[in-house]
Amino acid sequence: MKQYSISLIKYTITLACAFSLCIKQSLAEDASALNQQKIAELQEKSASGDAEAQYQLAKYYFSGKGVEKDEKRAFELTKSAAEMGHPEAMTNLGYFFHEGITVDKDDTTAMEWYRKAAAAGSAKAKLNIGLLIRKGQGAEKNNQESLKWMQEAADAGLVEAQSILGQIYFLGDTLQSNDYAKAIPLLLAAEKSGDPVVLNMLGVAFRQGYGGLHSDLEKAESYFRAAAQKNDKKAQANLAKILGIESPNSPRRKEALKWLLVAEKQGEPTASMLYNNLKETFPAVMLLEAEKDASRFALMQSVKQNKSKKSGVEK
Repeated sequence: MKQYSISLIKYTITLACAFSLCIKQSLAEDASALNQQKIAELQEKSASGDAEAQYQLAKYYFSGKGVEKDEKRAFELTKSAAEMGHPEAMTNLGYFFHEGITVDKDDTTAMEWYRKAAAAGSAKAKLNIGLLIRKGQGAEKNNQESLKWMQEAADAGLVEAQSILGQIYFLGDTLQSNDYAKAIPLLLAAEKSGDPVVLNMLGVAFRQGYGGLHSDLEKAESYFRAAAQKNDKKAQANLAKILGIESPNSPRRKEALKWLLVAEKQGEPTASMLYNNLKETFPAVMLLEAEKDASRFALMQSVKQNKSKKSGVEK
């Protein structure tokens, strides 16, 4: 049977602000009549100078959930809580300055607040420091210093730090070579995030036996399948390959063709190449059924995305 190359996708770096990471999810859990009571309590405590209440209330104003969206008010509350030493408020204040939300974009000031937050114990701030130093924003670019800060955040249990750092080591990005021995424990720790990029990389690791792992095709398939169901096109292509695009097992070959088509329709290059090279070898009935299955999957993903947009919650 032919061997096909593994598909990987480069990670996307995002700042680990409590707003961008947590607010939509946490507020979705509160979306009820109790919201108004909670907001009223937070407003009362906030007025009396309670830093935690100001930090929490700022998130409501930032998102517009339960109150009219007001980023300026969110900034004011965040700044007040930060000046009282609230670690995550300091992290969020850095985010305001980095993104230029209601204030002029200022990476130097953002870095100052991130450093204060990190000194107060914020793992998210440590990750943000690492990410900014990595890009030379607000500080001189220094890859080793960047990795040190991200490692501290990962050691503190911040899943996003574990995910990003694991991907850096896995891909060898800005390093002399891939470091699978460091990457695999980080990716395994980040598995609980459900990030499809992480799941796909773990599938690759188990298939290839990277980082001291024993090659395990069953585990690899499981990881590829989990990521593919989350609509990761690289994982969909990898799942098609491991199922067996040319397998003598008809059900597996049919499923492989389905995932190949799903990935191909998303523009995944290896899937497009394989499909174009092999489409004439598939029985017409199998191809028709796989196309229907692929279309159903694409429709389900579209429905999920529309529901997420309407609810205002990112999945």
